[in-house]
Amino acid sequence: MLHGKYAYYELNREEVDQDASLTWLLDGFLNRETEFFMAIQDGVIKTKNYQKYLEDSSVKDDRCRICDKPVETIEHKTSACEKMVTEEYNERHDTVAKIIQSAIARKSKLLGDETPY
Repeated sequence: MLHGKYAYYELNREEVDQDASLTWLLDGFLNRETEFFMAIQDGVIKTKNYQKYLEDSSVKDDRCRICDKPVETIEHKTSACEKMVTEEYNERHDTVAKIIQSAIARKSKLLGDETPY
């Protein structure tokens, strides 16, 4: 059972403030997007590895659909797939950099108009 993996393993560490870590959830800030991120965090997204071991034993091949290397997991798709490195990862990196640059420029009053990222 994977649901709750984050809560069990991460929140029970000695250095974690459980009350502060769960405030957003207890205050009702859960929506479709945050629920999706919780599923990613718990590793319950339908990757081939998930299908092979947890959902459907008839799935024999859990190689990545994009780069054809083992094993298609959440971790692989978000940070290790060689074919995604050149485009998707760089795009994600650049988008985050634009958001940070824009926030710094606004805070430093370097921008006259706010341009949404």
